[in-house]
Amino acid sequence: MFEYYIKHNFVTKKYKEMLLEEDVRKLLSEAKIEHHFKKDKLGNDAFHIPFPFVNRTNDKQYKIIKPLHLKHDDSTKIYNHGASWITKINKLNTQNLLDSSKILFALSGPKSKGNRRDAYKEIERDLKETGVNIISY
Repeated sequence: MFEYYIKHNFVTKKYKEMLLEEDVRKLLSEAKIEHHFKKDKLGNDAFHIPFPFVNRTNDKQYKIIKPLHLKHDDSTKIYNHGASWITKINKLNTQNLLDSSKILFALSGPKSKGNRRDAYKEIERDLKETGVNIISY
């Protein structure tokens, strides 16, 4: 019980990304455009990735928003989580399944200086190199 109520061991990376998604959903709702964005998979039968916010026009992606939680308590976790998304985007790019310039990553990262911030900045840079758009959240 101590771990649950005091240390909040239920707060996982997925849980924090779900909270980010809820925040983005609220912003889309306030802008009265939430009905344009649906959860969808992008790719093909062999390789596809689910995204929480996809706006499609004529069965091809138009705009994609992906909130990404990188505010981990350990720089290795930041590297691992960010690198997994860099790999996914690169795979979609190399198979011509996606125009990465249509993706907006809303990144949540550490503010304090040190290893965690350095890891975040490196992942941010590497994500930009895939051609996606980035905003800090």
